Amino acid sequence: MSQLRSGRLQRAEWLAALGRHEEAAQLFREAAAQDPNDADPLCGLAASLMQLGHGAAALEAALSAAATDPGSEWPHRLRSHIHLRQGATRDALASAETAVQLAPDGFLPHLSLFDAQLAARRADDASATTERLRRLEPDHHLTHRSLGRLALVRRRAKEAEGHFREALRVRADDATTLSLLGRAIELQHRPKRAIGIHQLAVQSDPRSQVARQALLRATRTHLGLTLAVITAGLSAILVVAAQDAAQSSHGDLQLTIAMSLLVLVVLAGVGIALRLVLWRRLPAQVRSFYRAEARAARRRSRRPTYLAAAMVLVLLLTFEVLLLLLALHVGLTPVLLAGVAGLLALSSLAVARRRLR
Repeated sequence: MSQLRSGRLQRAEWLAALGRHEEAAQLFREAAAQDPNDADPLCGLAASLMQLGHGAAALEAALSAAATDPGSEWPHRLRSHIHLRQGATRDALASAETAVQLAPDGFLPHLSLFDAQLAARRADDASATTERLRRLEPDHHLTHRSLGRLALVRRRAKEAEGHFREALRVRADDATTLSLLGRAIELQHRPKRAIGIHQLAVQSDPRSQVARQALLRATRTHLGLTLAVITAGLSAILVVAAQDAAQSSHGDLQLTIAMSLLVLVVLAGVGIALRLVLWRRLPAQVRSFYRAEARAARRRSRRPTYLAAAMVLVLLLTFEVLLLLLALHVGLTPVLLAGVAGLLALSSLAVARRRLR
C-alpha cells in the first residue's frame, strides 16, 4: 500500500468517525479507484453511504467489496446493516449468517447476526447468539448491551437495566447504551429518571439521532399524562351521564347536559394545569431541547398540526354524540359504545401523531 493511499484511507476513516460522511465517501472513492483489488475502501464507502441514507448505492459498494474479496466477512456485515435499515430482515439475516460462516470466531459477525435475529423477532436464536458473544468477548460493552436489548424484547426491564449498567461501566459515554438504559427505566414507570438518562445520552453525543429521538419520545410521553387524565375523566362523564339519562325524565336532561359541560370545562382546566406543572418540573435544558425539536418537526411537515386539529375535532364530536344520545333517551349501552368508539379514535390519532413526529 502506497503512503499516499494509506494517508487517504486514514483521513477518510477519521472523517467518517467525525460524522463527515460526504467527505469521507469521496476519499474512499478515490482510494478504491487507485487500487480496484482492495475491498477495504469499498467497505468504507459502503459504510459512509449507509450513514448518508443512500441505501442502494451503499449496497452496491458492499456487493463490489464482496466480489473483490470473497473471503472477507466485512462486506456481508455491511450488507446486513444496510438491509436492516431498509427493513429487509430476511436479507439482513442471510447476509449476517454468511459473515458468520466466513468468520466463525469473529465477534462483530456474531453481533450483526444478533441484530438481524432480533429484528426478525427470533428471540430464541438471538439468545443463543448472545451466549456465543459471551464466550468470544465476555467483558465487551456490546456484549452487555446485546443482553440488555434481548431482555427488553422479553419485557424484563429490570434485568435489562442491569445489563445496560454493566455496559456503561465498560464504556460510560456510549450514547446508544444510555438511551437504552433510559428506555428500560421508562418501562419501570420512572419517567423523570428516564428523561435524565436520555438527556445524558444527548449530551454524550449530540449528533446521535437515536439519543435525540429517545429524549423527545420520553418527554412527550411524560407530558402526555395529561391526555390520560382527560381520557379517564371523559370515561367517567360518559358513565355518569348515561346512568343519569337512563333514570331521568326529559326535564332533567338540561341539568345533566349543563353539568356534563361544566365537568368537561373543569377537566380541561385540570389537564392544562397538570401539563404546566409537569413542564415546569422538567430541567431547563430538556425544555429547550423539546421546544427546538418540536419547531424542527413543524418545519419538516405540517401534518402533525393538521392531525392535532383532527384530534380536537374528534373529541368535540364524541361529546356531541353523547349529548345527542342522551337527548334521544336511547339507554346506557349505546351511549357507552359511542363514547368508547370516540375515545378509541382519539387514542389512535394520538399514536399516529407521535409516529409522524
